[in-house]
Amino acid sequence: MSTPRSSRARLGFTAAVVILLALHLWPPHGGPAPVVFGVFPWDLAWHLLWMAAATAAVFAMTSTRLWPDDDGTEGPGDG
Repeated sequence: MSTPRSSRARLGFTAAVVILLALHLWPPHGGPAPVVFGVFPWDLAWHLLWMAAATAAVFAMTSTRLWPDDDGTEGPGDG
């Protein structure tokens, strides 16, 4: 059974994934765009930022808060 804390964490993770999916489907504006940090075109900076956020979501998904090490049950290879 999940605790309220882990339920909130899963709800937050689900919301983050839905937001990332929406941002992925929303294309950045085409055409001449300003340069970010003097190096990156806007559309490249957008995709790099999106990939960094998606990486953070994967790290959060595999954290012990959302994916605990042991749930108290034995699997097929455990003993």
